[in-house]
Amino acid sequence: MQTTGTASQRRRQFRGYLTFAVNGKHQAHGRYSPVASRCRVFTLIADTGTRQNRHSVKVVEYNYLNNNKKIVVGLNRTQDGSISIFKNGEHASSLHKERITGIKHDWGKLGDIALYKQRLPQLKQPLNLVVECFSSDSEQENAGAYDEEMARELTLAPDGERIRLSHHLSHLYSAWPTSGFDSSAAMIIDFQGSYARDFTEDYPVSRHQENWLEVASYYLCTPQGVRCIKKHLWDGDRTKPVGLGIFYNFLSRCFFHGDGNDGKVMGLSAYGDPRVRSDLPELDVNEGEVTIPRPWLDIFNQQADYEYKRTDNHSFQTKAHLAARGQQVFENALLKISRWLQQETAQSKLCYAGGCALNVVANTRLRHSGIFEQMSIPPAPHDGGSAIGCAIYGITQVLRQPLSFDWQHDYLGPVNQAAIDAGSFAGITGCDVLKPDDLADTCAKLMARGHVLALYQGGSEFGPRALGNRSFVASPCFAVTRHWINQSIKGREWFRPIAPIVIEEKASEYFELQQPSPYMLYTAKVREPYRRRLEAICHIDDTARVQTLRQNTNPFVYELIRAFERQTGMAVISNTSFNGKNQTIVETLQEAVDTMQKTPVYGLIAPPYLILKQQEPVNPYYLSDYPAPATK
Repeated sequence: MQTTGTASQRRRQFRGYLTFAVNGKHQAHGRYSPVASRCRVFTLIADTGTRQNRHSVKVVEYNYLNNNKKIVVGLNRTQDGSISIFKNGEHASSLHKERITGIKHDWGKLGDIALYKQRLPQLKQPLNLVVECFSSDSEQENAGAYDEEMARELTLAPDGERIRLSHHLSHLYSAWPTSGFDSSAAMIIDFQGSYARDFTEDYPVSRHQENWLEVASYYLCTPQGVRCIKKHLWDGDRTKPVGLGIFYNFLSRCFFHGDGNDGKVMGLSAYGDPRVRSDLPELDVNEGEVTIPRPWLDIFNQQADYEYKRTDNHSFQTKAHLAARGQQVFENALLKISRWLQQETAQSKLCYAGGCALNVVANTRLRHSGIFEQMSIPPAPHDGGSAIGCAIYGITQVLRQPLSFDWQHDYLGPVNQAAIDAGSFAGITGCDVLKPDDLADTCAKLMARGHVLALYQGGSEFGPRALGNRSFVASPCFAVTRHWINQSIKGREWFRPIAPIVIEEKASEYFELQQPSPYMLYTAKVREPYRRRLEAICHIDDTARVQTLRQNTNPFVYELIRAFERQTGMAVISNTSFNGKNQTIVETLQEAVDTMQKTPVYGLIAPPYLILKQQEPVNPYYLSDYPAPATK
C-alpha cells in the first residue's frame, strides 16, 4: 500500500514520528499509524532543517519483527529534562537532567545524551526504540541538530527506530497505564504543551489552529484504547492567557521570579484569607476550557507590586490574601472541569497528570469532592515524568509488548553498582565514620534529642518529592525544627512547610487521612490531639503534606520511624529534600557528603554507615524556649 500527501493534508491520527535518510541528503520525518500487529505504514514528510520546509515522499512499509528483549528509551526534551530506560518492558533507570547539572528544572537541550551516558551505561548498548517528547519551546527548531546528536551518541539495533511524541500524550502515558484502572477518564493540565501541528494523536484541528497550543487535554481510556474527547487550545497571545496552568504560573510570578515556584504559592496561601480578595472573580469555565477574567489580568500586569522579597510594596499579609484567593479560584475551576469530564465520560475513576497535578491542596479537595470514586496521579506528573510516558508509549503502542511496571515506588534513579564501604568515605575530615549495630535505633536517638540528619541510600526519587532516599530527617515534635531547616539548612522562605513520613498502618491515628498517600500528592488535617505535639510538620492551617510508608517500600526508613516511635511515642518523622540553598537534590554519594559538610546537620546516614561531625553543630532544640526532650 502506498500513498502521498502534504503536511497540510495529512490527518491527525498518527501515533509516532520516525527519521530516515532521503536520497542520502536530507532527513525525512514520518508520522505513522498502525495498520496491523506486525507492520506499520508511514507517511514521510521530508524536512531540510526547518519545520516549514516539507514535501511529500512515498510511503514505505516497515515490518516489526523480533519484538523480544527490547531496550526502550524515553526522552523529555523540554522543561525538567529527563530520561527513562526500560528493558523487556521492565523499568531499568530514570534520571532528571538537573541531578547532573545542578540547575533546578534544567531544560532539555542539545548535548544531553552525552551527559546521560555518563550516568546510565545502558545507553551504550544498541537501542530498539527511542521516544522523544518536545513541547512548544524553541528547541523544536533544532530538529536537524538533534538528529545528528542521536546518530552520533546512540547506537540503534538493526530494527531500532526513533519516534517523537506530542507533549500531552506523553503525560497521558505516564499516568494511565500505571494507574491499575481498567478504564477511566484522564485529564492533562499544564502551562502549555505541543503546537497543534505537532500532535501525534487523533484530534481534529482546523487549518487556522495549527499554530495553537494545547493547554489541557481530556481523554477516555478503556481496554479498547485511548480517545481524546477534547483539547483546550490557545493561540499563544500572552496578553490573553487561558488555562489553569497559565493562571497559576502567572499567579506565582506575582510573588517569585521564574518558573517552578508554584509550591511556594501553595504554602503562602495558607496564611491568607480568600474572602479579603473577593473582589477578584472566579475563573470562567466552559466544558473543560478556562478563561481568565480581566481583573486577574490586571493583577498579573502589576506583578512587581506583590513581589515577595520587596518590603516597599504590599505587606506579607496582603500577599498571602492574594495567594489564598488565587488558590481558591484554581480549586473551584478544577472541580468544575472534573464534573464536566465525569459527565462526558461516565467514568468513576480519574487519571490526572501535567504540572497542575502537583497542586496538592487542589488534589485533596478534588479527592474529597466525590466527583470521581478513585483518583490516580503518578509520582512525577510534571514535565520530568513525561520521559517515563514516552517509554511506556513506545513499549505498549509501538512494540506492543507487555508492561511490567506499575510505579509502586519512586526510587527509580540509577543505583551505583559499587557497594558503600568504609573506603567510600576516605578523605573526609572532621567526621567519624561509624557502623552501628542498630543503625535505625542510633539515628532515632539522635533525632529525638533534636539533631537533623541527612539520609542517602539506593536509587534517587524520580519525582520532585524527596521520599526517604535523598532526605533531611528530623523529629517532628517542635516548631523550631521547621524554622531551623528552612533558615539555616535550606536557606529558603520561613513559611515553607516541612512534610511528615508516617507508617501507613498508623496514618489515620495522626492525620485525617483515609487513603494511602505514598508520594506527597495530597494534604491531610493533623488530628487535633497531635497539632501541638507535631508542630514541625503542622502547617498554619493544621494540614500536612503526608507521605505514608509501607515496610516493603523503604525498609530502612520504616525501621527508623519504628525506632523513633520507641523513643518518643510518635510513629512520624519530619522529611524534606536533601539539598542546600539553591541546590538541586543530591544524586551521588560525593554530593551527599559535600552537602552534609556544608550545612549545619549533625551527620549523614548512608546505610550501613553513619558519618557524624566531630564538632557537634547547634542543636535547634536549645534555640527554643522548650526544654530539650527526654529520651528513653
